[in-house]
Amino acid sequence: MVEPTGLCFCGCGQATKAGRYFVATHDRRAETTVIKARYGSIAEFVVAHGFGPDHPEGDGPT
Repeated sequence: MVEPTGLCFCGCGQATKAGRYFVATHDRRAETTVIKARYGSIAEFVVAHGFGPDHPEGDGPT
């Protein structure tokens, strides 16, 4: 299991509060970075997982 280190897991180098993985809002920054690296865009990620404008309930092809 991954344990908090005292530094933000987004990679910014900022110190976190005890027991935390991220500085406030930096979890979203990390998510966006990983999604864009793996899928090219957040929209591509959403569609790849069966969601999007044509499948709002997540029932699209995955």
